[in-house]
Amino acid sequence: MGDPLRDEFGNYPWSTLVARFLKVEEKTGTDDSIPSENVSVVDEGGYFADEDIEDVLQSIGSALDNLGLRDTILGIKFEGLPASTAGTRMAGAVGKTFRGNVGSMDLTSYPTTDIRNFLPYSGIRTAKVNDSFVVQAYIDEPGFAAASGHIMTWIPKFYTRIVSATEFYIRPAQASGYSIEPAFYDYANNEENDGIWVGSLPGTLDSADGTTKLDSLLGKTLQVSRTMMDLRTSAKANGTDFWLVDIATREALRKLILIAMADTDSQTVIGGGVTSETAQVLVTEANLLAMGNESGYIGVNTDVPVSFFGIWDLWGNIWQWVDGIFKVDKEQTIDITSAADTDVVTVNGTALTKGAAADWQDAATLASAIDALTGVTATADGDVVTAAAGAGYELVVAKTENVGTITIAVTKYGMFYTYNETYYDAIIGTIPATLANYTEHAENLPLTNGYIGVSTGSPAIPTSLTGGGSATGWCDYFYQATGYRGLRVGGDWADGSRAGFFSWTASAAPSHVYTYIGSRLLGKP
Repeated sequence: MGDPLRDEFGNYPWSTLVARFLKVEEKTGTDDSIPSENVSVVDEGGYFADEDIEDVLQSIGSALDNLGLRDTILGIKFEGLPASTAGTRMAGAVGKTFRGNVGSMDLTSYPTTDIRNFLPYSGIRTAKVNDSFVVQAYIDEPGFAAASGHIMTWIPKFYTRIVSATEFYIRPAQASGYSIEPAFYDYANNEENDGIWVGSLPGTLDSADGTTKLDSLLGKTLQVSRTMMDLRTSAKANGTDFWLVDIATREALRKLILIAMADTDSQTVIGGGVTSETAQVLVTEANLLAMGNESGYIGVNTDVPVSFFGIWDLWGNIWQWVDGIFKVDKEQTIDITSAADTDVVTVNGTALTKGAAADWQDAATLASAIDALTGVTATADGDVVTAAAGAGYELVVAKTENVGTITIAVTKYGMFYTYNETYYDAIIGTIPATLANYTEHAENLPLTNGYIGVSTGSPAIPTSLTGGGSATGWCDYFYQATGYRGLRVGGDWADGSRAGFFSWTASAAPSHVYTYIGSRLLGKP
């Protein structure tokens, strides 16, 4: 069979050479698959002779580098955590740099080594878009300020090779060993998306048309004191492809920020964010336009919003709900040392009463009664029963102390998540009815509050506080509470060093409302 990329005359046109060049492998600077024999010289038609091929490829490479279009593999590896927050740049990221604006805009030219010159970073671009995601104006165009629309930032798709939560590689073109990053895949329709639109600002209210649509606008108060379900409804009021930022998007952003910073300390490398105030602080139009798609902050650190490639307030200002993920209890101990007849232990809705002719009389019989329930196992040790939910199940234990005393303690948390938007609406104020629609994470969250020392798994979640601090581990704080809980990220206007990109709280159900809890708009066209 002949080469399918040659034209009918056996030539390699310019467009084909560019396409071939974009398919380079990890460490090759040219495409060795292009043969040089039998290539005609057709000057008028844009073809090249065999002796010119190497020069052509070098020219293409330089042009692609200048445009940030080369299929460069960018990787990161953290080997010193939690003691050291610094990572080692890997593959094509070796020698790359990252510059942020510190207090004011740095107007000097970016070095050619800056990460912003390489995909997918070079394709990140803020615009005003309408409800159909048609761009009305890009932020670097003269008509941006006058244009109307949602202010959102485009992130082009990329593919990922994951070694662990602390070593991974991304590239803009598909290749062996790489999978599409979940944020860019439509799981309901089984197809890839070219990219996603992330709200450049936390969610605001579009009150101009008298509706309660969630938006991303300048000069509007950030939407807070609303349940995650209410905010989700407001986001979807813009159109069927609008959502709240979800766990898939956060995981994509996590990879981008770690490779860019080569560090886990977002507040030190990029900026503190609004974390030392008494109320929300809005991004000004002047700062939005000045920053464009750069990173950093303008003004006094910890008093002003911070930008990561034109996406503002990913940490600080307000906590933001993350859709598609929730926490449950997985294991609990039940101490019946002081329990008395008629006292009740309720497990996943089944009431078990103590008494000679009732459901249980001691720890062994209580464990047996619990073990008979669907999706739960139990063992007894002295007067203490340990109950554990099976894979794909949650554990809800309650007590009714009619006479004696029963002590219940949670000993393991679990996370469930989905990348399929079809199942987001079922994440409400109570545990979703069909847990089988969600994937149970292989790792478990810490049982106490504190700075995050270790994050593992995919999507990455906090798993240990050991070694964590404001300048060690992941440098950000984790909050928790027992029971069914949603996920919020980033920290608020008064969280200080506890805030940051990696700050998590699983301390309240999605029905919880407060003055510093909001969300962010997401578009998946």
